[in-house]
Amino acid sequence: MAASLGAGAYLGWSAAWSRRVPAPTGTAPAPAPVPSPPGVSISGAVLVLRSEGRRQAEVHAGQADVSADGQFTRFRGVRQADLYRDSAPALRLRAGEIVLDRATGDFTVLGDVEVAILRGDAVSSALGTDGVSSTPDSAAPRRSAGSSAGSTPPVETGRLQAERVRYDTRSRVFVAEGHVRLTVGEVEIRADQLRLDQRAQVATAHGQVVVQQPGARLTADSVRYEIRSRTAEAEGHVVLAQGDLVLRAGRMRFDLATRMTQASAGVTVTQKGLEVQAPSLVHDGRTDQVTAEGGVRLSRGGSILTGERLAASLRVLRAEVSGGARLVRPAMPAEGDDPAADTLTREETIITAERIRFRWDAPEAEALGGVEVRQRDRTARAARGYYNEADGRLVLEGEVVVDGLTGDLFLSEGERPADGETRRTMAMPARVACDRLTLFLRSRDMEAEGRVRVTQGARQATGDRARYTHRGRSVVVMGSVHMQDEDGNRLRADRVIIALQEEAFEAFGNVQTEFKVRRGP
Repeated sequence: MAASLGAGAYLGWSAAWSRRVPAPTGTAPAPAPVPSPPGVSISGAVLVLRSEGRRQAEVHAGQADVSADGQFTRFRGVRQADLYRDSAPALRLRAGEIVLDRATGDFTVLGDVEVAILRGDAVSSALGTDGVSSTPDSAAPRRSAGSSAGSTPPVETGRLQAERVRYDTRSRVFVAEGHVRLTVGEVEIRADQLRLDQRAQVATAHGQVVVQQPGARLTADSVRYEIRSRTAEAEGHVVLAQGDLVLRAGRMRFDLATRMTQASAGVTVTQKGLEVQAPSLVHDGRTDQVTAEGGVRLSRGGSILTGERLAASLRVLRAEVSGGARLVRPAMPAEGDDPAADTLTREETIITAERIRFRWDAPEAEALGGVEVRQRDRTARAARGYYNEADGRLVLEGEVVVDGLTGDLFLSEGERPADGETRRTMAMPARVACDRLTLFLRSRDMEAEGRVRVTQGARQATGDRARYTHRGRSVVVMGSVHMQDEDGNRLRADRVIIALQEEAFEAFGNVQTEFKVRRGP
């Protein structure tokens, strides 16, 4: 049975839907009462509303109850309710109940509400061809009288579902509450509350918001989604997951089309054992490139890399930190049973440079520009450095200088030389200068190559190569060795072993010495 009401009964669909107190989340809202007893009950009703001869709405329901005073109409089991604009379908509703107040033009929609946005509407027209889905002929909206076949658009994939929906036809704004789900193309938004502005093409969601599309999922306290540009602005405990990448921030702007993310207010990124922290960060989801400024921190397996700026490729697991870059390498177990070496290896190794490139699948690091390496008993400086965790090696190149090899550090813990002269000599720092130096982090040994010079006070030795052995507390200088002591005595040999702790040395191979002879009375 069909009922047609004229303009006087319709009253223009004015203002907003009835303003009711939202039901608690997870519970169905109470049905809107009809103030007076039903005057007419119609089963299988189809109601067509018109204003000035133009179709405004068409409602298909299992039952329609009209109050005795004719003010209220309640539709139960609403299979389909089409709203028209300029005689063209604007949107389609399905709901448990719709209550229409003819006196005010307001209506309330209750019980598992579903809203489908039609192509003729501004929201759906902004979706483009990607947002179109095929719709069976039986689901197509009825054409208004006099309209051509081509004027009835099919249904878009814009769809709104909730426990309660209010719609303001003047401002063209939806307000949905209770288990809200908005679907636009491949994008789905779930929330406790959602406001959809059709003119501005903006959906604003609050309360346990989830935005997802294939390959990406975003959660936050609130989200503002721009339908035209497909960008989401999120605030409050924002978490974006894309594959094995998880990005957390206080605020975030995510472009769902380009997968470009701008995050701020304390950002943390985790992927494959790596954690990145920064005040703000930009991530390109297509290339997995990350850039950040303002103080960044990378950590993996105990190693911590900090600096002012970050440029990283999460796809190939590479990063470069610049601006006061600093890599702290965790302590490593010592080789052998040397207590002194074990004590030193439990200390951190700190590498600073203008730039540090870090590879976290190995892990490896390359330091460039003003490189400095600090350990408990020595400091090394160079133009560049290379660190390999698996080998436990740190290689320095370019005008390498190592300071701080004092003899007292080579003694066992608690041991002190007996005489004062030996104590003064042992405390005198030693320096190693060369072109290339390899530090063995587990054994604490060193190998120097290229224009090697070892000095301690006024004593010095030069050669082509040198090796420092921590266990033996000795330095072996090889290849055209020249030595000179504080008295001016000189020695040449192929190889010299210097025992730092015992203040002695041995020379081997083509040994020649020159010493001062002092004549006295």
